[in-house]
Amino acid sequence: MSAQADTVIPFLYESASPFSEGLALVKKDGKFGYIDKTGKTVIPFIYDEASSFSDEVASVKKGDKYGGINAAGEIVIAFEYESAFVFSEGLAAVTKGGSYGYIDTLGNTIIGFKYEKASAFSEGLAAVMKMGKFGYINQTLQLVVPHLYDEAFFFKEGMAVVGQDGNYGHINDDGKEIIPLIYDEAYKFSEGLAATAEDGIYGYVNMKDEIVIPIIYFIADAFSSGLAAVGKDDKYGYVNRKGEVAIPFEYDDAYVFSEGLAVVGKGELLGYIDATGKEVVELIYEAATPFSEGLAAVKKDGKFGYIDAK
Repeated sequence: MSAQADTVIPFLYESASPFSEGLALVKKDGKFGYIDKTGKTVIPFIYDEASSFSDEVASVKKGDKYGGINAAGEIVIAFEYESAFVFSEGLAAVTKGGSYGYIDTLGNTIIGFKYEKASAFSEGLAAVMKMGKFGYINQTLQLVVPHLYDEAFFFKEGMAVVGQDGNYGHINDDGKEIIPLIYDEAYKFSEGLAATAEDGIYGYVNMKDEIVIPIIYFIADAFSSGLAAVGKDDKYGYVNRKGEVAIPFEYDDAYVFSEGLAVVGKGELLGYIDATGKEVVELIYEAATPFSEGLAAVKKDGKFGYIDAK
């Protein structure tokens, strides 16, 4: 039997993000600020736009420019960039004068503004665009993968999704094509498997390009805790890495597991299940985020608050 979770932080906010590095980005009276896990306002509600903390820095907007603050709310990166940014592996892709480059957490320019587009670093590599095509660079500015692709995404488990002429597959960190670019859609690897689609129907391949879970689902999510949310006959359930149904197809929404719990929905309401399929938090919320650092943001009666994993 599921339980109604205790509210750890009251329902006060217009929007709320998962906790990251001990703080959560929340919105109140049309402005963004940050709270700690007791609900105390740590950084006041003064920003029109903001991001969660990563590498001890958050991107915030002042006027029409973006800069960076630390957890004390102090400005550590000047307000001189044209788009929001998120740090990963010590660097963030930022825009200035319509071009992309990379800065460190002190605001120093590490990689010059010479790219048409740029993504965050993951597993030591970042996708960057020149002359309308993506390739990958490392943090010493070496071009590791040539500019060949129309689309390019993050590395995960040594593989990245790339797209060309509307077809998708995976390359490894040497740029070798491991999963051929033959799929309508492809997603990142998780726990050794990746969702791919043919004609809008999904299944999973392994790193040997073997279809290990049949292409029979109308949607397929990443694996976590050994399970992945999939959709069949207008309902969602979960399969294990063998493709066996682990949690029945009885939900109208289902999402990836985080910290042992997953958001699921029936009708318009959401709650949480564990990896056995037990509903551990009652399905009573209008919106819900994954658990992060022991707490999850949930919405009730039009406002967001936070519950714990109990």
